[in-house]
Amino acid sequence: MEEFLVWQLRIIMQFLKIVIAILVSALVLGFFYVLTLFSPSAYEEEFDTYLDPNADAAAILKESEQLEREFEASATASSTPSQADLDKLRKAVRLQELYITRSRTFDRSPSERLMRLQKRLQNIEAQPMYQKVLELENEAKLKRQQGKYAEAADLFQKAYDIQMLLNGDYPFSNYKNITKSTDLGRQVRLMLARPIYEETLAFEEAARKAASEKRWEDARKNYEKTLESILKMNTQFPNSGYSDFLRAQRIEGELDSLKSVDLNSQILEKEKRARKFEGEGSSTLAAEAYGEAENLQRELNRVYPKSVHASDSRVSEFERKKVELASKKLADEIISQDALLRQALLEGRASDAARLSDSLLRKAESFVEHYPRNEIINSDFSMRLRYLNYISSEIENIQKAAASNLVPIGAGASMYKTEIPQSLFKMVMQENPSRDAEDKDKPVDSVAYEDIQRFCNRLGWVLARDVRLPTLAEFKAAVGSLRYTNLNDIAWSNLNSGGKTHRVATKKPNDKGFFDLLGNVSEYVSPEASSSAADDELLLVGGGAQTSSDAIMDLDIRKVDKKHRNRMGGFRVVVGPADKPQKTQAK
Repeated sequence: MEEFLVWQLRIIMQFLKIVIAILVSALVLGFFYVLTLFSPSAYEEEFDTYLDPNADAAAILKESEQLEREFEASATASSTPSQADLDKLRKAVRLQELYITRSRTFDRSPSERLMRLQKRLQNIEAQPMYQKVLELENEAKLKRQQGKYAEAADLFQKAYDIQMLLNGDYPFSNYKNITKSTDLGRQVRLMLARPIYEETLAFEEAARKAASEKRWEDARKNYEKTLESILKMNTQFPNSGYSDFLRAQRIEGELDSLKSVDLNSQILEKEKRARKFEGEGSSTLAAEAYGEAENLQRELNRVYPKSVHASDSRVSEFERKKVELASKKLADEIISQDALLRQALLEGRASDAARLSDSLLRKAESFVEHYPRNEIINSDFSMRLRYLNYISSEIENIQKAAASNLVPIGAGASMYKTEIPQSLFKMVMQENPSRDAEDKDKPVDSVAYEDIQRFCNRLGWVLARDVRLPTLAEFKAAVGSLRYTNLNDIAWSNLNSGGKTHRVATKKPNDKGFFDLLGNVSEYVSPEASSSAADDELLLVGGGAQTSSDAIMDLDIRKVDKKHRNRMGGFRVVVGPADKPQKTQAK
């Protein structure tokens, strides 16, 4: 046990000796480091050859100023300072630096003097280097004019390197010029890129020449070389001034156009065949040819999207023609049957019209399902048939009401002799927007332009004729002269209406057979094309049950917004001649 303790003690003693040795070494090193802090600095040692180490700050400044005066005197006497003169200026600079260190002053003038001395010295030292920059630059420009771009690039590079030294080593001199170094660097890149640029021009010219001579393969190869060189230039010298991404895109387009020539020729041939079949009346063959042209055009667009022959509109046109011709036979049948439907409606054969509309609707909807992109049997066509089928039980009543209330106004057109009553509006529209809805024989009121247009459109479907609002001129012509008119006999005004509307045709008609053109409800009419009314405006004319007699006698013409709704506002319609097709209006 004792031996074990002795052994442990020895180990501890050895460890302590090692620790003590390390501490002693650290103390010695620290001592020498402290000595270095109090020894003369390397900066001061640099001046050992210039001054007494014990000189004070004032003496240092005095000597620096004396050296500056001696230098300036020599510089005045000689245009080129000698090396000895420059040594004086250098010593003056170093002394001024030491003076600032020793004096520890807060005055700015010593630093300003140091800056001035440094600038003076650096201007003299840098001037020969800058002159060399100018010489190299001029030589480079001459080589550039001679087309020796590699030599020009080398000279510009040398000038650039010297200018960068000036910028870094002589920052206070007049020859530090960041702009010039930037320009020289750009010139280096330009000269290195110029041969590649000229190569692209040569390849492109060769490609164009080959294309003009229809040597398509040679043209393609040269365009590929052009593009390869442009991409190389854009990648290696992106800021050279010769990089051109738009040109690269244009060349890609030229390449795609050349590569797609054969495919485009096939498309043109398919289109030519399709037109031939179409002219011969072979709709099925024409549709097949247009379908082939469509598929080829889609392929061209996918593979060569930048080609001048790529065209989404051609795809759409080929598809439209394909659908139109493929569906022509069935479309012709539908159109023919629709003509029979219109004729039945014109002749007032309501039962025949109902039967035809039901059959025709099924065919039309099947057609649209199979040929959704056709432009013949469109959504308007289907909507008209759906409406006629839905309203089939009321067709006869609507037609009778219209037939018994139309007064001819010339050119085959007729005007409804009363304001549209709520009963007719509800039969046609299956709704009644009127605020005063207690009597179905009163004029419909509170309608906006959209309501009127939808009514005209649907009544036109039932009558198979064009239905519209009267124009102001047509309304005035229907009113005629009011010179000897007893207003109380023909109009409901504020004097006799009790402030509310009355049933249509309860006053006497005028001499042309029209009721309530004046009074009861004001009526919407369309402005003349030459009028000052805006596109979103209508006219309300004739006055209503709350309008004064004086205003009614002047027709009480007012401009209103098309969205305007008025409980004292209604309308009547003009029905076009039977030999003119119905115009499609708002649904």
